[in-house]
Amino acid sequence: ILLTLVLRLPAIVHPMTLDDEGGYAVVAHELLEGGTLYRSALDRRPPLLFWIYAGVFREVGPYNWLPFHLNGVSWILLTLAGLYALARQLFSREAGLAAALFYSICTARPDWVNLALNGELMMNLPIVWALFLALRPSASRIRPELIASGVLLASAFLIKQPAAIAAVPVALYLLLPSYRARQELHRRHAVAQAGLLTASYFLTLGVVALILHRQGILADAWYWTFEDHEVVHGPWDPVFWQRGAKETLATAGAWHPLLACCVVSIRDRAQRARYWRGREQEFTFLVLLLGFSVIGVCATGRFYSHYFFQLLPALVLLGAPVLAAIWTGAVAYPFPLLRRRVLGFLLAGTAVAFLIVNGVGLWPWRT
Repeated sequence: ILLTLVLRLPAIVHPMTLDDEGGYAVVAHELLEGGTLYRSALDRRPPLLFWIYAGVFREVGPYNWLPFHLNGVSWILLTLAGLYALARQLFSREAGLAAALFYSICTARPDWVNLALNGELMMNLPIVWALFLALRPSASRIRPELIASGVLLASAFLIKQPAAIAAVPVALYLLLPSYRARQELHRRHAVAQAGLLTASYFLTLGVVALILHRQGILADAWYWTFEDHEVVHGPWDPVFWQRGAKETLATAGAWHPLLACCVVSIRDRAQRARYWRGREQEFTFLVLLLGFSVIGVCATGRFYSHYFFQLLPALVLLGAPVLAAIWTGAVAYPFPLLRRRVLGFLLAGTAVAFLIVNGVGLWPWRT
């Protein structure tokens, strides 16, 4: 918690908006003045993001940036709490702390625009808590908590469009043979659980669509959220691959301690047995989630650095048990990057470097 506050100090003390916050704040204040979403002011995002912004500014006051940025930090801390609870549920308290630590550092990656309360950061909160509900052990054949999980996954999509793809691996997880075997479920029970998740997901979207229809802006919302999007550089264009490779390498460089732990976690059967014995279905799920999240990152072909935040829930949960094992001395690896002292130095050095780069980069924008 303290590390997160320190890493985001440049944003907390910034006296105005950060990057995407500017456009979202314009729409939010128009709504608070009685305006109509997608007509009085617009941005090509789903409606829940603007409703959240409007709700925050209603509480903290218009253009009141200090408490607004503190709310942004609270959003991250709630996501950290979800990752901690999920990794603790899967492994141990130490793994929970490792997951939270990874997320805290990685979301402060250099380039101060990543400190903004953007859609990618916001959508991770409902996704993480939806995963917590979907992956928790349960003796029930019906699992009513999947209703809440479906609502949360739909909420993530209503914050930012690429989050929609996170629902697919969750539904697939409920249909895995290993999941059915552990839960001692017949196939019809697994299908019923996946159906419950899907129904609550689309029911949530239906309720929001009804609200937009009653406001007379459903067609506007559909146009700006879906139709007014164009992939200028798709997979058929060399620019897509050049930009993707460049930003992927930059992300790998910024997140190298996390990625090193992820490689160990998944690289071969012996390592998977160490960390994932008895949790094979969760391992399969996280690999699926990572793969589908890559599609979300690539969807627009822009590859902005904050788009890669969508990968973090899967990555930190894959890497957390490795960091926890190294941290507690339960395992020692000969590879220098994975030695306890070296890894600790790299994590601390990365955090300090991120803080300095973001602080120096953001300071000139205060005026």
